[in-house]
Amino acid sequence: MTPRPLWKKLLIGLAAVLVLAVTGIVIWFYGVLPRTAPPRDVKSVATPEALARGEYLATILGCAGCHSEIDESLPGDQIKAGRLFSGRRFPKFEGLPGELVTANLTPDVETGVGGWTDGELMRAIREGIGKDGRALFPMMNYPNFRMLPDDDVLAIIAYVRAAPPIRNALPKSSIDFPVSMFIRGVPQPVEGSPPPLPTEPRARGDALLKLMSCGDCHTQMVRGAPLEGMHYAGGTCMEMPAGTICAPNITSHKAVGIGSMSDDDLRRVFREGKGKDGRTLWLMPWSFTQKLNEADLEALIIALRAVPPNDFLAPATELKPEFKGK
Repeated sequence: MTPRPLWKKLLIGLAAVLVLAVTGIVIWFYGVLPRTAPPRDVKSVATPEALARGEYLATILGCAGCHSEIDESLPGDQIKAGRLFSGRRFPKFEGLPGELVTANLTPDVETGVGGWTDGELMRAIREGIGKDGRALFPMMNYPNFRMLPDDDVLAIIAYVRAAPPIRNALPKSSIDFPVSMFIRGVPQPVEGSPPPLPTEPRARGDALLKLMSCGDCHTQMVRGAPLEGMHYAGGTCMEMPAGTICAPNITSHKAVGIGSMSDDDLRRVFREGKGKDGRTLWLMPWSFTQKLNEADLEALIIALRAVPPNDFLAPATELKPEFKGK
């Protein structure tokens, strides 16, 4: 038998190594991940204080906005009447790897979370694991929600439980490969209860920037991951009924960011959804951020002022004529 040439042996060896590597990756992601822990034995209590705290957090952290049907003909992420926590199909936008559908969070047993335990809901919120054990797409902000203490999470759960049940069957999100595989590595179990959120304004503002998912809209994404060096520099655009809606640069840059805006200008953004020039900010979820208490709003402004400047000029929103002036 004629011996194989050296190059053929090397090629066969490389192919074998590649097969072993791919097999190992598949076994790791689909056999070992996601990392999970059993749901904790916890119970939310619907006291007036807990419901008020839960409503506040579910509003400013975007739980209500992401998990409710939004009237896209109006600015500010305004929820349709009677559709609180009914679930939502997100519009396609650049950088989103697939079709994103958020769950029905109402107490409906068949199509909502009426059959979930409080421990399963806590695990989903902080650890990104669904009732069925699957890893949730991290646009659900569990990588940052893991900093929420037990009392805050249980308050959110109490508020969600108090919502009227809505029968609304929705498909699961359909995430493109290989992102669908990589997200299995994102969830991490939370040990014990995290400490309360910081009270020092800058530290609290930094936490709120993360918890409120400001970077999701104001940072460009590539296949679901933030574009390196572009945090808070804007540029994410969505095709919506009102037109092409783009998120602006909110870094401290004076020319293209918020560096030239006064604190009152920024308060108006959060409270009224109005830019420095008086125009309505369509993508800004001001219907939720207007509920920020004064201490949290001031902390958020302090943190925004500290975001390093980036000179990226984000595309301008282009509204259809019939939506201008709304």
